[in-house]
Amino acid sequence: MKTPDGEARIPEFHIPVPYECNPLLEQASCAMWEWLDHYDLMATERARQRTRQSLPDLSAAITWTRAGTDLLSLYACWLGWAFRVDDQLDEDDRFQRLQAREAAIADFCAILHGGQPAVPSALTDALKDLCARTSRLGPKPWHAMFVHHIEQFFHTYVQEARLDRLGRTPNLRQHVDRRVYSVGMLWMWDLGEATLTRFLPDTIRNNDALFRLRRAAALQIAFVNDVFGAVRDDFTGYQHNAVGLLRARDGLSYQEAFDAVGAMADDQMAVFLREHALFEDDLTRNGPPGHTREAVLQHLQQITVSIRGQHAWHATVATQRYALDDLLNASPDELGSYPDDLLTHYKNRQQPNPAPYRA
Repeated sequence: MKTPDGEARIPEFHIPVPYECNPLLEQASCAMWEWLDHYDLMATERARQRTRQSLPDLSAAITWTRAGTDLLSLYACWLGWAFRVDDQLDEDDRFQRLQAREAAIADFCAILHGGQPAVPSALTDALKDLCARTSRLGPKPWHAMFVHHIEQFFHTYVQEARLDRLGRTPNLRQHVDRRVYSVGMLWMWDLGEATLTRFLPDTIRNNDALFRLRRAAALQIAFVNDVFGAVRDDFTGYQHNAVGLLRARDGLSYQEAFDAVGAMADDQMAVFLREHALFEDDLTRNGPPGHTREAVLQHLQQITVSIRGQHAWHATVATQRYALDDLLNASPDELGSYPDDLLTHYKNRQQPNPAPYRA
């Protein structure tokens, strides 16, 4: 990978799990693009190109490898929406508009709980559609867990902006604690329950051992993401990256920081494998029988496979989503990948509601 220090080698992450990709990727991709266009989320060629470079449809296919066409299409739409919001807040918000960001996130959270946004927009209309379709998928306790995890994901954007406004650099421990949620995998794995033969019992879903397992998997993926995204994050001034934090704290080169964060990812992989073995052993001795046990094992397999899949996705988009070409070749007024339609004049903006999307 090209860095300001010269070429740096991406670590050879230790991921001893199989690779899978959902064979329904092409169908889900078509559905995702149709949906993005319906809600006018790809209004410019630059926005469309950024989404092509990011491949949210591929990320969906390697996360929910056993989902049917309808669910995979819905989940690809979730990631298409989330990638757009992520880029707008992490990269395009060059003016650090904290109050507007807080208001936007408050609107997103209101929609999650069945409310209405204070300021309708294409993004809130699209989110309302996603939430309505998702709320019908499963039981209330499952949906409550999903809402909790994605709400935590949304709140990390505000937490990071507040630190930036105060001129504070997060320490590594703070970064790790927040990264469990900001990487987004917890709510993505919640969505994955709808692809199982049955939803998990509450006793399993709220099990501390399962959370430890999921936490380790989420952090492994987060550290992989931090390595692949480090150079672009530095270029855009985004400081919430383990590579950048180690470079600033310890004076490391990119290669040294890559290797250090790679070792952190491998440590989390080891924790995951250990917790997975303990959880599966306990499940065999004390867990639920029959179809419920089968669903739990499917959930564990889903998490396991997505670790390998997320690494493969990062490697695929490394020279696209994480390259600097689009930023280096842009004029000063074109640095944003998407139209500035999320934060600008937030409190005054009004837009008509589009017709509902028919999946």
